[in-house]
Amino acid sequence: MNPIKVGIIGFGRSGCNIHADAIARMPELFEVCAICDLLPERRTHEAFPHAKPYADHRELLADPAVELVVVAPPNCYHASFAVEALNAGKHVLCEKPFGFTTADV
Repeated sequence: MNPIKVGIIGFGRSGCNIHADAIARMPELFEVCAICDLLPERRTHEAFPHAKPYADHRELLADPAVELVVVAPPNCYHASFAVEALNAGKHVLCEKPFGFTTADV
């Protein structure tokens, strides 16, 4: 079985230190193939040298290699980015809080 290709949107504390760290411990199941962050210095990581860097989450969502998207940007983007990822046909793991209102959810 090939590992599931994961794209991470938001590579700060949660995206990098929680999700990417957990993914790195399960290489037979998951592989980080894309990293998206507004800050250029967060788009690469020595543990994921083959991950494609993105500044715009929409470009990551358009990447056909990405199968699962981890949504870990600032909280105000969780709901909209998760919906965009689902609409792009991706599986989604979304950080909490998913939304701020019932309408978001």
